[in-house]
Amino acid sequence: LRSSLTIRANTTMAGRRASTRSRSASPAPLRSNGSNSNRRTASRQNSNTQQKDKNTFNPRLIFSQIIALQCFHYLILGFIIQFNSILFSTTVTIDRIFTDRFLNVWSVSGWVDNSATLLSYIAGAVLLAAIVEKSKK
Repeated sequence: LRSSLTIRANTTMAGRRASTRSRSASPAPLRSNGSNSNRRTASRQNSNTQQKDKNTFNPRLIFSQIIALQCFHYLILGFIIQFNSILFSTTVTIDRIFTDRFLNVWSVSGWVDNSATLLSYIAGAVLLAAIVEKSKK
């Protein structure tokens, strides 16, 4: 049984060697449009890899988007609170941003702070749509 397997293996290897010799001995035919088709194939492959790169999970991109949205949210909220301090003569403290002590529905200054918070949320939603949409393109 072993001798028959080795004979078969030797004959198939010899056949492969002979076929590779005959291929290498003959010259390759010249193609006039081969370079154009290669360029098209390469451009298709590049576009496919670019699409795959956009669809892959990128934690740095997600983390940077979260940080950008947080920064823009607090920046916009700070500007609105500054604007409210000019219009309604309210005090500017960091407690207006980070605590709920001033978010009182039953007072006028509470409504001013509530409206500032709601405006910053709306601006954050618009920025969220803009930042995430830009990264998808």
